[in-house]
Amino acid sequence: MMQVGWGEGLEQAAHYLNDQENPVTARTASCYVTEFAPFYLGEALPLRELDEGDVMPWLMTDYMVFYVAHIQSNALDEAIVRYFRSVEPEHIIHLKGIDYAWIYRTPQALPEEIVPASHVRWVPFGNSILLLGYDINKAQSNADKLSVTLYWRCLHPMEQNYRVWLKLVNGVYHIWGQEDSIPVGGRFPTSIWREGTVLRDEHELGILPGTPPGLYHIEVGLYDPQRQESLKPEGDGLLLGPVEVERQQPSATRHLDIQHPLVASLADKVLLLGYNIESGFRPGDGIHLTLFWQCLEEMDRDYTVFTHLVDKQGNFWGQKDNEPADGFYPTRQWQASEIVRDQYDIAISPEAPPGEYQLEVGMYLAETGERLPVLGEGVDRTQRVISLSPVQVAGR
Repeated sequence: MMQVGWGEGLEQAAHYLNDQENPVTARTASCYVTEFAPFYLGEALPLRELDEGDVMPWLMTDYMVFYVAHIQSNALDEAIVRYFRSVEPEHIIHLKGIDYAWIYRTPQALPEEIVPASHVRWVPFGNSILLLGYDINKAQSNADKLSVTLYWRCLHPMEQNYRVWLKLVNGVYHIWGQEDSIPVGGRFPTSIWREGTVLRDEHELGILPGTPPGLYHIEVGLYDPQRQESLKPEGDGLLLGPVEVERQQPSATRHLDIQHPLVASLADKVLLLGYNIESGFRPGDGIHLTLFWQCLEEMDRDYTVFTHLVDKQGNFWGQKDNEPADGFYPTRQWQASEIVRDQYDIAISPEAPPGEYQLEVGMYLAETGERLPVLGEGVDRTQRVISLSPVQVAGR
């Protein structure tokens, strides 16, 4: 098809708009803006998507001018063109029996069908920011990262510079990856957003090494670090997805951020490589414990992990037993050499007296209660628990 039009007829579009009410204060987005602007009395903007920043600058205009050459060459976003072709133009410029330019009034409300997100979902954050939708893909730079694109619209200008945080969470909201940044890679802080601006905000969300395969969601929020205040989404929180995380390749232990490394074998089926734990506990607090397992051989049974907080007399003051990864990744699904990150929240009894306690972990069969033996040089063959570092619980 021979392309028609190199800007001719746009002066007629400008003259038409100059005859409308208050042309000097009007704003128009136009194709071939350099050919259109010299004839137009108002402010002329390019009708195109920008590589960064505002992806729909025309939303802040009063009129839009489409041109035949851009339609023929598919230079404009297909969804935008499809939407405007479905509505009646205010005026058409004809030359030599051909429609050269179409003039539309810019819609006051953003039509949902032209939002550039693959997942359209409108969620207000206060009265200033609206999430229009999102895209989630595997990051091209790293297989253990997710590429998350958020589409924001500014409803009202604001003074605050909100940061965007993302968390990869499972069904009980344990965190398996997180990211925190100023929107659009730090180039567009929210304090400079103009009303009507639509921004494409790209993030890479790293997946923690050892994260089990399965379905997860991405929790999204905004907060003001200066005032330590959150801008809450409408509802009880915002979860995107679900997104499927694939089984990771076994990592070298130096990549696993293990704070307390050790090597303890359970029946030569699985190794405990180490653990992470916080400090500074009081009665009634929760202990967040992360265990790092390595599968030595594929298992035909589903084992339950126990995590017990005991005193020197062996009394229990807290425990959490479940199959690995909050029950979402049973040991029967593990593959040989695979490393599994496994998180637990152990509630300390409110009645626990101050002092030193021991954390004991291991695995057992739920149907029989039989624990796997701890194996290793110099280990008592009757040992069925792995003792971690002592835990200090302060007084109330």
